[in-house]
Amino acid sequence: MGGKLPRWRSIISQLADQLNALGERLVSALAEAHDAAALESVRVRFLGRSGEVTALRRGIGSLPPAERPEAGKVVNEAVTVWERLLAATDAALQRRALDAQLDVAIDVTFPAPPARAGSLHPLRRATEDACAYFERRGFAVVLGDEMETEYYNFDALNIPPDHPAREGLDSFYLASGLLLRTHTSPMQIRTMQAHPPPIAIVVPGKSYRRDSMDARHSPMFNQIEGLMVAPGINMGHLKGMLTGMCREVFGPNQAVRFRPSFFPFTEPSAEVDTTCPGCGGSGSLAGGGCKTCGGAGWIEIGGSGMVHPEVLRESGYDPELVSGWAFGVGIERIAMVRHDMDDIRVLFDFQPPNPRQVVIAGVKGAIYYPGINTVQEYDLGKSRSLVEQFMLLGFGSNSKDLESAYSIRLGGPETVAGQSAMRLELIPKSQDVLAHLKRVDLWISDANGIAVQQKLFEPGGDYLLATYTNIKLRTNLSDSAVKLDLPKSVKREYP
Repeated sequence: MGGKLPRWRSIISQLADQLNALGERLVSALAEAHDAAALESVRVRFLGRSGEVTALRRGIGSLPPAERPEAGKVVNEAVTVWERLLAATDAALQRRALDAQLDVAIDVTFPAPPARAGSLHPLRRATEDACAYFERRGFAVVLGDEMETEYYNFDALNIPPDHPAREGLDSFYLASGLLLRTHTSPMQIRTMQAHPPPIAIVVPGKSYRRDSMDARHSPMFNQIEGLMVAPGINMGHLKGMLTGMCREVFGPNQAVRFRPSFFPFTEPSAEVDTTCPGCGGSGSLAGGGCKTCGGAGWIEIGGSGMVHPEVLRESGYDPELVSGWAFGVGIERIAMVRHDMDDIRVLFDFQPPNPRQVVIAGVKGAIYYPGINTVQEYDLGKSRSLVEQFMLLGFGSNSKDLESAYSIRLGGPETVAGQSAMRLELIPKSQDVLAHLKRVDLWISDANGIAVQQKLFEPGGDYLLATYTNIKLRTNLSDSAVKLDLPKSVKREYP
């Protein structure tokens, strides 16, 4: 054989040389891999489906059958070593990345982002505000069952079966003489029968009447009832307490008036009106009449009166020794006035918001509400109301305008309606504006630099959230060419 290796050993020797060279190139490539992506690139280059090792293995098929097992074994042993090298390099990279993160200094004293919480429902807030006013004056909050007997709902309140007043309290009757209570007044009787005078209670809760659902009526509504019984109680005490309650829930300048009325369980009886919070009692606003009170300057909030002597006797009290007043106020009425609502159904039904079209051209602005076929038009050059500021934020204001009117804080990046955006927190500098608007959160799109969402926080904790979709910028159009496509029957308002 002349000192030459057998053919198969010669082939294995050549294969070993190729593997050694391949291993050296792999080690050099691993030394240059400084991140996971580079490491993956090395793995694919050498051990991938189309890598260099695969090319070597394909060559094994051309060897004689007797030589293939030994050649395959050599290649597999080399691959096992290289896979361990790759795994070790991967572990080293991960440790290096962790060490880099741990080396970053964290300032644990830096203020955390403000918590983003929800808000109480307007009905819940109105109920709690009214109850809190009476609790501070020593009244107890009493709750009762929503299913009542006819005795407590009608008879004990001086409404016998043949009384005409029952027609106005159309009820949901149940089995065995029970019904869904038509008011919270049954708790007056139950409390007086259970406790001797003096007593002072408020009764919040749901009531039910067979009313059709419309903008002003609902078969289920919330009420707060008040009762005070003690020697010497008179209508002056009632008016003073109701005036204080109205100032608690509507504002410090409220006044109250009584209008003579009739209720079977009180005598004398009165409807309760308070000055309209929308116009301050004037009946008008700049640009037209007040839609909250219809120009009257007053709004009705409920009924009241001195507890009827027959009701006191039925409860075991002597009307010669004690007297008392009572009132009932609809919580929905309070909430609707506080939040400028004109439809009670908004408080109960969640509906997706109607799409709105907003156009700002020069000093003219317009918002079109297709769902109610109404357009609100603004002259932004004459006044800057809160609504107009809301429209302008992110649309018509530049950074100089914002910085002059608001203190601005960067909130951080977020995703809104599938878009990357930066959140800004704006605090009004004007004390007049702060009385109505606590803060504005503004989300600015990273893609086009305009607002995609706004959130206005009221001082009481409620907020208005608006998300803008399908925004189109037409910078090549003149102001006169920017118009809304409005139907001829559209209703126009000029807030």
